[in-house]
Amino acid sequence: MRLNLNQVFSFFSRHFKTNLLELAAKSPYNKLSPGYLTVIEGRHNAPLLAFVPNPLPPKNWSPSQEVFIGLDRVETALKMLEQKALQSHLLPSMLIAPLILEDIKLRNTPDENMGKTIYMGDYIRQLFLAIRDECDLPFSMERFSQWHQGIFTGPNWQHRGLFRTESLVFTRRENEELSYYFTPPYEPMLKCMADLEAFMNQDQRYPPLIKLALFFYQFLAIHPFGDGNGRMTRFFTTFNLIQTGYLTKPYFFVGPYLNTHREEYIQSLDQVRYYANWDVWVTYFLSALENTALALSHRLDNIESLFQQGVETLLNDNALHKADIADINTAQKIMQVLFKDPLGEVEYWRKLAPTLSTDTWQLALKSLQDAQLLTPRMDGDDTEPKVEMLDQNLSGDPPHKYSSLTANWALTPLIELLNAPLFPI
Repeated sequence: MRLNLNQVFSFFSRHFKTNLLELAAKSPYNKLSPGYLTVIEGRHNAPLLAFVPNPLPPKNWSPSQEVFIGLDRVETALKMLEQKALQSHLLPSMLIAPLILEDIKLRNTPDENMGKTIYMGDYIRQLFLAIRDECDLPFSMERFSQWHQGIFTGPNWQHRGLFRTESLVFTRRENEELSYYFTPPYEPMLKCMADLEAFMNQDQRYPPLIKLALFFYQFLAIHPFGDGNGRMTRFFTTFNLIQTGYLTKPYFFVGPYLNTHREEYIQSLDQVRYYANWDVWVTYFLSALENTALALSHRLDNIESLFQQGVETLLNDNALHKADIADINTAQKIMQVLFKDPLGEVEYWRKLAPTLSTDTWQLALKSLQDAQLLTPRMDGDDTEPKVEMLDQNLSGDPPHKYSSLTANWALTPLIELLNAPLFPI
């Protein structure tokens, strides 16, 4: 049964008396909410309320001047980040892997994920494959299901890749008051996803980043999967930034900002849910993109400084000078190898730079160790943080996995830079 929000209370009064009146009073939705309430059957045939969002685009909404100012700022920040990333000596996976891992750790509590495991490698692999194969394809529900199946491969993900068949209940407490809301039931949910697909493929009235912000809210409001919906929106954000030409490689991930600014994140979503205040949400989302781009640009500046420090260390080393191998090309080649594999083994490094002799590597390693840039490691050494890095390019080949337990050298300052929280709490 479909009800507009002005009819809800009179309907409850005539048909369901106290129970639904009480439930309606606890529903945070009201006549300003951009959608409608529908009655669904709960346990023991008890009637419950579910909210179904209206299709995009939003009715009677045009982006405000504040939104367009935010759009200009984020486009400038993304352009600067792209320029620095293209000049970086790091593989894209080395920038994004710690961000995804940080996001998983921040949100991966037993309470929230019910014992479900999320593997960073599967997340990155699916992202790289999507970018390689699907940037030219239209938006579709089927592709989202395939992505969901490819990302969530860990234990207890029994319905991965499948849309839910029942409504999900969410509760929230504010000012000691507990409120409830249910996601759209199955048939309306499929209609919502079909409408979202049409909007993403056909509607051209908004700039891409504003359109992405609208998608982000709408997907969360529909909540098509039993779990993992938030991670899917963050996955799609990175994919869409490449698909729409803002970035060329996947080194961007907005999850850490959303998780470390979670209260503002939820409040901005609520402004749409309950008051159709799209400006607040879109402005917040653009700010999240901007601040992430600025933080990553700052990180790349620090990484580039570290690279140059390593080059200068090698150029100024007396032993390398005596051996007549302290030249800029050799120094840069050594640092490029180390930046591709900061937790590595000498034999593998030599394969990456076969023109460099064993003597050159021995002198270079000693020089960098003396400068405290390189740390020797032994099997089983756990004195440094255990880190897992993925070396993977856009070919989609299985990633080469490095573990601190097998590496015999560590470029420790780089590892510390990459694994530091992007937005310290």
